[in-house]
Amino acid sequence: MLFGLNEAALTTGVAAMLWVLSASSWVVIVYKTWWIWRAGQDVPTAQQAFWHTPDPVQAQQVLALLDRHALLQPLAEAAGVAGSSHAAGSAGAVHPGSAASTAGVFGQAGDEASRQRQVVVALRQVCRQVQWGQPWLACVASIAPFLGLLGTVWGLLAAMTALPGASPGAWEDWVPALSHTLHLTAVGLCVAVPAWLAHHLMAPRLSDLQQSLEDFAADLIDHLRTGRHA
Repeated sequence: MLFGLNEAALTTGVAAMLWVLSASSWVVIVYKTWWIWRAGQDVPTAQQAFWHTPDPVQAQQVLALLDRHALLQPLAEAAGVAGSSHAAGSAGAVHPGSAASTAGVFGQAGDEASRQRQVVVALRQVCRQVQWGQPWLACVASIAPFLGLLGTVWGLLAAMTALPGASPGAWEDWVPALSHTLHLTAVGLCVAVPAWLAHHLMAPRLSDLQQSLEDFAADLIDHLRTGRHA
């Protein structure tokens, strides 16, 4: 007993927490690896098909079919490309000198600014979806070694506290317990290293994917301003 805490219970709790961290990090690693591979195939194909489809409604349908992770769809829906094309066509039918034309221009400009803001908001949400799992992997890589070290240090403190009152031959009984506490540091490192590697290996792929989404959002905003396809 040390500070009112049982050494065996604490080391068992540390081992359980390390197991939970390891299992959860591997779930994130496996799922995120598959997710990145699939999104890396879908986003360029869906983006190219979207801009090469002349009809806005069909472009939305093509995007819904090819964008299986729904990364580009929220951006296109926020931009309202189909609606803006129809609105631009109806606005062109109004006589330029009429009062309705002036009101339509101001209304169209305000609607355009609103859609641009919606695209930016949708982009932020999609980027959070892209970065899902990365904070947890970084957290596991940071916490796991310290948890293992905590279990080791606590076990050593308990051993050193009990040794002065132990019999001369009791040291042999403490060797397995000390070995077990030292293993916790090794386990913590084994949990942290895969999470750290996965976090840093996935970061460039996720950064490229996020850049593609930002480029798509910029093209949508440019389309709202000029009415031209990217």
